[in-house]
Amino acid sequence: MPDLIHVEPAPEARIALARWAVAQTPKVTTVGPNTFAIPADLFPSVPEEALTGSRVDGHRYVSPDEEASVSTEEGTAEAELTGVAQPEGFRVATPGEALPEEAYGSDSTSLPAAEPASQQEASVGPEPDPKAEEGAEYPCPFCDRPFASDRGRATHVRRAHPEREL
Repeated sequence: MPDLIHVEPAPEARIALARWAVAQTPKVTTVGPNTFAIPADLFPSVPEEALTGSRVDGHRYVSPDEEASVSTEEGTAEAELTGVAQPEGFRVATPGEALPEEAYGSDSTSLPAAEPASQQEASVGPEPDPKAEEGAEYPCPFCDRPFASDRGRATHVRRAHPEREL
């Protein structure tokens, strides 16, 4: 399978890229509503006006002309990172210590306090199904839990009493 470069053209460049894509033999395919999958060997022949403002494999396309002008103005061109954490946003965390309030977003809500271990142990286990008690005709022979169907009882026995059979 050939290496493909995914190009999401800028809205104003979509028609130009689409015209170029259908003129190729074989035609360049799309992989999404606004994304073209261009074989790597064809990518150098894509017209510059169709790539300007586009996202190429998730990164903003920088034309050779733009890169040269930025390099001469600033010395070196830095890549634009989108969706990547930056070192200035990192915090040192210590296990067991609470995070400072500014670490949480303005829309965050506090979690309820944890139950003591003794209450957690008491609540462990399957909750009885309230529907099973209505018209329950199939009690479990091992724990007398009622079930509304034979299939429900059989599933319960397999899960709750694996060492036993019906």
